[in-house]
Amino acid sequence: MCRDPNDIFIGGRCRGFFEKCLNVGNIDAVYFESLCLASRHRDLEAAVALLEKNVPNDDESTLAYGVLNMCLGDLVKASEAFQQFIQHHNQFHSERVRKMCNSLEWKLSWYHPAQM
Repeated sequence: MCRDPNDIFIGGRCRGFFEKCLNVGNIDAVYFESLCLASRHRDLEAAVALLEKNVPNDDESTLAYGVLNMCLGDLVKASEAFQQFIQHHNQFHSERVRKMCNSLEWKLSWYHPAQM
């Protein structure tokens, strides 16, 4: 993936290749596009719909899916996602999961979210 998120925004130097990856369901492309939708465009519903393709196979996507569903107030889907995360990837209370949550927060900030 590109190191600069601006490269995958519309008009960015890597956008064409990124869209090809997205269209074939590349796990990383789906994950990063969903973060962009959630953070930069504030479209949590679209972000969750896109992330659903990666759940439960990808741990980062499953965690983000649960968090974003919590933000939407869908506690049933959030709970299901967290249960799937535990079943497929890790114990929920671990250093690895704490680091994943910190990483999610950091990655969301890459997209320069609009100020409230």
